[in-house]
Amino acid sequence: MTSYPPWPQEPQGQYPQYPPGQSYPLYGAGAGGGPPVSRPSVLKVAAWLMCANAALAIAAMVLVLTYVPAKQVLADLNPDLSQHQIDAGWKAAIGLIVLFFLVVAGLWIWMAVMNWLGRPWARVLSTVFFSLFTLLMLWLLSLAKHGVTPGLAIIGAGWLAGLTALVLVWQRAATAYYVSARR
Repeated sequence: MTSYPPWPQEPQGQYPQYPPGQSYPLYGAGAGGGPPVSRPSVLKVAAWLMCANAALAIAAMVLVLTYVPAKQVLADLNPDLSQHQIDAGWKAAIGLIVLFFLVVAGLWIWMAVMNWLGRPWARVLSTVFFSLFTLLMLWLLSLAKHGVTPGLAIIGAGWLAGLTALVLVWQRAATAYYVSARR
């Protein structure tokens, strides 16, 4: 059996001492210089607008599944399909529609929480997601000639709320909060 050297023993009662009036350094908002910056109201409004967008995504999903004549749109876009193929395509589309809108709602909530917490990368990623949402909006506008217009009001409201939230997270007051939360 191998014998190992004993562990070095710390002298009892010998702990590092901080100068009087100082405490153990903190991590998170305000650590490392200067007082913490409180969460600005523009960031609070932006986070609530992002949560509203999540709710609008769920409402748009319900509207698309109940109101939009998707089978007819599918048949109009592909006149060579049989009724069986159209029915199978619609069943697959239901799953994709639900998955898509749930992912969109989840992303909006995730971005709301991360921006609320002051994560600088979250406002950049929110901008990327909003850019993709804008491209989707333009594509949906091109489909409007096929009768897919009821959801455009909800999607348009979501687009405006997203644009407003993005403008708010890039305000100077929000930037100061992101910088202080990073310390």
